[in-house]
Amino acid sequence: MPKDRLEFIAAGLGGQGVLTMGLTLAKAGLKRYKYVTWLPNYDTFMRGGEVICYVILSQHEIASPIISRPRSMIFLSRPALDTYEDLLTEGGTAILDSSLIDREIRR
Repeated sequence: MPKDRLEFIAAGLGGQGVLTMGLTLAKAGLKRYKYVTWLPNYDTFMRGGEVICYVILSQHEIASPIISRPRSMIFLSRPALDTYEDLLTEGGTAILDSSLIDREIRR
């Protein structure tokens, strides 16, 4: 049986597949969860602007699609890490693309 609620944030640059990653997770979540939100947020640039995507999978109604303190995040660029790493819950899981990010998460 899945957990009652899973929250996930992916952040990177436009063109890296951040929004596609979130949408794929949200669509997959529809098979196990009653409620799913996918909230993409991106700059006005087509490619290269900052992108962040919020996904919530829940067995209960979701009051807001915004996640203030996620337990899991994926960072696909250094600017995304620099901007959003403080959102991650203490002890949370961060996955970094080490081919594009030249530092560890600060914790």
